[in-house]
Amino acid sequence: MPLVTGSAQEPSLIGTVINLALGTLLSMGATAFYLAAHDNPDTADLSLLWHPRPFWKYLGASILLALAVAIGFVLLIVPGIILGLMFMFTTFVVIEHELGPIDAMSESHRLTRGHKWQLLGFVLLLLLINVLGVLALVVGLLVSIPVSTLAFVHAYRVLGGKPGPRPADAALAA
Repeated sequence: MPLVTGSAQEPSLIGTVINLALGTLLSMGATAFYLAAHDNPDTADLSLLWHPRPFWKYLGASILLALAVAIGFVLLIVPGIILGLMFMFTTFVVIEHELGPIDAMSESHRLTRGHKWQLLGFVLLLLLINVLGVLALVVGLLVSIPVSTLAFVHAYRVLGGKPGPRPADAALAA
């Protein structure tokens, strides 16, 4: 992998790092926006899309989450599904409470404990909704993705994910 020059088939190291950083920032902003939109749609504005403060914690949690699920899938798929359900709210916890990756994963595990079957059914239902969005000439995803994401946030709140204070970095842009 070349350091600076690259192509579509073989991206450069710098391009890969920039892509990872921008993707993480976009994911963080979307997560903060959906959490706020669920709690009070009137206060959810575009300034929430800029939420860079827990960047390293969010990136670390995302990497640990991906590794845990990947290792679980290598161990015959079922452990990957169990770990995915166990840690499904990790990124929400990082954004709202700015916990480190391990603490956020522990909190997600606490929230999902005893609800694995219900969460599995819920995730399968959301998957079905998004498949229907694809079948609706892909344009249906413009509706199914926001609806399923808000449903995901609602599940987090119902299981005890308490809202944190409005992020200070979003308030700066307002």
